[in-house]
Amino acid sequence: MSVGKVGPGNAGYYQSAVVAGVEDYYAGEGEAPGRWIGRADLAGAVAGSLATAVDAGLLLEAKCAPDGRRLGRTTVTDRSVTAFDLTFSAPKSVSVLYALGDHDVVAAVEDAHTAAVEQAITSVSPRIAYTRTGHAGAAGLDAKGVFGIRYRHRTSRALDPQLHDHVLISNAVRTVSDGQWRTLDARGLYRQAKAAGIEYQTHLRAGLHTSLGVEFGDVEANGQADIVGIDDTVLVEFSTRGVDIESEVDQWVSGFVAREGRDPTPAEVGKAHKTITLATRGAKPADAGLPTSTLRDRWRARAEELVDVDQMLASILSSTPQQAEVVRPSIDEVLEAVEIKHAEWAEPQLIEQIAMRVTGPDPATIAATIEEVSAEAMASVGVVDLTPAAEAGDVLRASDGRPVQLPPSAVRYTTSRHLLREVEIVDWAQETNS
Repeated sequence: MSVGKVGPGNAGYYQSAVVAGVEDYYAGEGEAPGRWIGRADLAGAVAGSLATAVDAGLLLEAKCAPDGRRLGRTTVTDRSVTAFDLTFSAPKSVSVLYALGDHDVVAAVEDAHTAAVEQAITSVSPRIAYTRTGHAGAAGLDAKGVFGIRYRHRTSRALDPQLHDHVLISNAVRTVSDGQWRTLDARGLYRQAKAAGIEYQTHLRAGLHTSLGVEFGDVEANGQADIVGIDDTVLVEFSTRGVDIESEVDQWVSGFVAREGRDPTPAEVGKAHKTITLATRGAKPADAGLPTSTLRDRWRARAEELVDVDQMLASILSSTPQQAEVVRPSIDEVLEAVEIKHAEWAEPQLIEQIAMRVTGPDPATIAATIEEVSAEAMASVGVVDLTPAAEAGDVLRASDGRPVQLPPSAVRYTTSRHLLREVEIVDWAQETNS
């Protein structure tokens, strides 16, 4: 999942999904209108209801509620951040199924995607609902939750099928202690983004298995898995923009090696990938607003040149839909997985490893299982809290019992096994040197 900033300068891009009108969308043209999501009730809206162009303008351009109330005291300028764009994107194989399937399949994919996004926001909301106050924002306070507007898009900028939602989370939250509207402490949002994206992927797989009976392959490090039975040539055919970006990244890597005399680190490649993605992102083609039926006809024609589409779909959808049983990893398994990747880690890194390994019948059950395993892992004797304990006189947050001067995003842990290994390495080094 990616995170971007929204302000008065780029709010129009998101509003354009609404301006065309609800009638156009339900006639099969244009993108879906915006919908309120999360704790929209805090701003006087209803989660799931239509967010009009006026609503979007008030929130994204003026940081106001639908009734015009300002959410906070900060003056909004052209450089202000009024919201954060959390983009939940389905795996390419799911988008292909969405593009080529019949009406019932399309409806099932949309329903599973919506449920997965909504549950991911519900789960991440209490983990990121914090604000800052005091001198230089030194005190981190609990907020009542986050809310925003969700936009559904069907295509990539190259007009390939790419089912994804932009969830624009308001940069205003309501403080628990005094009810005042303040700015969201976005540090937690950025740290929790990957975990939220992985949870979304897990929920999506469960929804599609329950409704359509589709099976998925192995879960990758980013939490994604592809549907078993979608031909690789079809995935490549509908990955125009991804292929172009990877080609640019490969060229960058070659230039880096020639210039620096070494391979770039994963962090350097990741940064270059992000830069190239943004630099090569043009506007969607003029025919991006074509009727859905026209786009589907084009997609099917392209796929038919590669495979027998009906036969491929029949194979994918041959299993009887059924709810998956709850499968949860052991505490030892998830702690071992997180300590392999991180010497010290925070809550999101633990949730990432849990979410990749949990299955269940529906998003709500899976979310509850993730929380249960996380709580048990944190309470286990194998986890070591590296964060300084509260001192006498400290004001504590109700949500986590930590001092308000300690940002929730700064809390770190490790495992006793990892500390033991570090001691063994130090002892070995000392013995070797002596």
